Amino acid sequence: MGRTKRKRQKKKGSISRNVRDASPECIRNASWASSHGLLTANLDVYIFPETGRGLRCRRNIKTGTCLVSVPHHLLITVDKAVSHCLKRLLRGVENQLNHIQLLCLFLIYERCLGSDSYWYPYIAMLPHTFTIPPLLNEGEMSLLPSHLQDRADGMKVSVMEQYDDMQRKVSFCDQLIHLVTLKDFKWAWSVVNTRSVYFGDEKRCQGIASGSMALAPYLDILNHSATAEVEAKYSKLTKRYEIFTKTSYRKGEQVFISYGAHNNDTLLLEYGFILKHNPHSTFQMDEVLRGIAAGNVERKNAILKGLNLTCDLSCTVDGPSWKLMTALRIWNMSNSELVHWQTVLQGHVSDKNERLCTEQLTLHCINLLSTIHKAITTISTQPHSSLHSSCMAIQLEYKHIVQNTINKLQAVVL
Repeated sequence: MGRTKRKRQKKKGSISRNVRDASPECIRNASWASSHGLLTANLDVYIFPETGRGLRCRRNIKTGTCLVSVPHHLLITVDKAVSHCLKRLLRGVENQLNHIQLLCLFLIYERCLGSDSYWYPYIAMLPHTFTIPPLLNEGEMSLLPSHLQDRADGMKVSVMEQYDDMQRKVSFCDQLIHLVTLKDFKWAWSVVNTRSVYFGDEKRCQGIASGSMALAPYLDILNHSATAEVEAKYSKLTKRYEIFTKTSYRKGEQVFISYGAHNNDTLLLEYGFILKHNPHSTFQMDEVLRGIAAGNVERKNAILKGLNLTCDLSCTVDGPSWKLMTALRIWNMSNSELVHWQTVLQGHVSDKNERLCTEQLTLHCINLLSTIHKAITTISTQPHSSLHSSCMAIQLEYKHIVQNTINKLQAVVL
């Protein structure tokens, strides 16, 4: 065999191996979507070292290029779920179910059809499990950062409430009652929560939204990047959901989309992963004021509420946020300073006030470091998993942020 032929076969084998690693289900989904009208900017499925499965461009892509265009008939919309054969089983109850419940029913019903389902190539590619709170057991929940526990518990409760509500409303239909188990509903809810797109004016709110939402086969192969700039919209003219890039890509690079300017807390809870070097990373310190004694508490709380300074008090790698420092300055105001509290908006109240804020926040951060170290030690003793890795990484990120905040505060004192 000649050298040229060997090189050609080696190159061909390398490409096919990457395609095979992407799983037959993923390739089948891409081929199926393409054969039913999906258009892409010369993208193919590829396994990347950092992110795993993603989409790679086969040529240079310019700013303004449409990356992916999904025809309306490939979108699993709420309207489609309502007009589905499920309507016969629901007997008008569909009007009493919210959009997430309807999409969940649709997914579960179609998954039960197996290869007989029109949507089989898409559904077969979907993950069998997720690392978000509704699907975590007690041991896995304990790995989550302590300040996220309430949010995580809230997600679990919300899913249970939606499931119970749906079961009550479809209790007249034995077929649906037996078809939709709690396990199946949690899976379907996770699919909708992590993969739905919105093409109306509605906004996502803790994973639950109404209005124009849909699942878009193929789009969920695209990975999230904090730096990706895209415009996603539904074109009433072409009847397609389209994603346009606002950045350029070179041949062979991975193409990304953005889920929004989320910190790693939100990414971990809502999507089950975190980003290394996330520019939106924060460490929440909403509880910082609780341990600090103060006078005129009622007046100060009213001011904080009026300025929206009762939540989202945080630090980043650059130190404490404006909201955090402003809240502390107001909380530490003397009676005379409180008369002219608006001066805080200029960033400084008095030297004494500033010293108190710096000392209190430094002490709080030192205590936080101790808590973070304990969490890291606990996680290190647990069995390894993707959730384990994410929880360890986010605690190390917290440590970096809090230590940087201490360093910034000490630099101010010096």
